[in-house]
Amino acid sequence: MGYQFTLKLNRVITDEEFAALGEAGCTGFTMTTYSLPLDDSVAMQIDVDTEAANLAEAIQAGLDAVNAVPDLRVSTLDVPPQPSGLPASRGLREAESPGETRGSAEGEGSSPGEPKR
Repeated sequence: MGYQFTLKLNRVITDEEFAALGEAGCTGFTMTTYSLPLDDSVAMQIDVDTEAANLAEAIQAGLDAVNAVPDLRVSTLDVPPQPSGLPASRGLREAESPGETRGSAEGEGSSPGEPKR
């Protein structure tokens, strides 16, 4: 399953360090720069979109890759809501609203707001 997250780094990296991240296993990523809020200096962030068995494994692989580069650190980890992995057919239509009951195969049951028979 694919997972997305952002690792904000403590500084700008070199081309060699960029290559080292890939060699260390950080795959499916893009690099962008951002301004640090207190002093307007520039740092980089890694936007990761990768396949893994679970989100924790994906994040750990990214952190391990960053830690493989000397003096490079993650200052912030941003993780947006992730896909649930449920089939697309599951959703609100399968979930019953409060007060709604399902009838039996013979048509018994009640609609929302109707008393049960």
